[in-house]
Amino acid sequence: MQSGGGGWVMDGWRDLRSVIDGQLDPTVRVQRGLSPLNKALVFLIFLAVLTAVLETEPEIAAGHQSLFASLELIFGVIFAVEYAARVWTAPERNSSVSPWRSRVHFALSPAGMLDALVIILTFAPFVVVNAAVVRLVRVVRIVSLAKLGRTSRALDHLFEAVRSRKDELLATAGLAAVIVLFGATALFWAEGAMQPEKFGSIPRSVWWAVVTLTTIGYGDAYPVTPLGKVLAAMVAIAGIALIAMPTGILAASFSDALARDRAMAEANNAPRTTAEAD
Repeated sequence: MQSGGGGWVMDGWRDLRSVIDGQLDPTVRVQRGLSPLNKALVFLIFLAVLTAVLETEPEIAAGHQSLFASLELIFGVIFAVEYAARVWTAPERNSSVSPWRSRVHFALSPAGMLDALVIILTFAPFVVVNAAVVRLVRVVRIVSLAKLGRTSRALDHLFEAVRSRKDELLATAGLAAVIVLFGATALFWAEGAMQPEKFGSIPRSVWWAVVTLTTIGYGDAYPVTPLGKVLAAMVAIAGIALIAMPTGILAASFSDALARDRAMAEANNAPRTTAEAD
């Protein structure tokens, strides 16, 4: 009789764990969109980041230190509870291993370590005395924005697009490095004698090459000789073409990921045939 009662309690805990996991993990949620709990967490993340940003403004923070400290403590407690809930529900997402092993696997995963880092950064100002360290911690707390990644299917598609086209993107990055080195070498040869402070060596010229290749053009370094201008024009045109390459690669892959997701959603929502129903 006692064992039967214990089994009922265990089943109740498993049901509760499954419900909480469905609220925390958008990938297991049957309905489209975020759960009410995830919507609340998204709001809290934005509020925590806004608090961290406003706290760096002396005119706003002056006289409100206790308010900001209270908000930090509240955010820390909430994020700690969320982290504990994700650790507890980890077996729902990895049933092939023991519950404790799945919890350790989550704690050591990038998402788990990010959650732990956010908690540490939130509570750090209460235990660290060094003012410079506290100042750094308060700025780095904006890393909590990265927690939004698990609530956004669009970000999942973006990461999938990058992973599926990593070879093409690596090839593009390699080509960019070659053009940067070529541009820096060419301007060192053409402008080094005229502007030794800006183009007196290839490492000095790399800054100009990167800024030009990315089409930013800060204007702090630019060629003044006719040959240097011709070479700079070639690097600038190459930069326009090069920037378009990864953009097209990612756009095509992202579109494919969205199309697959839409097709899967339509297949899951399609009405069953009579044979399937039977």
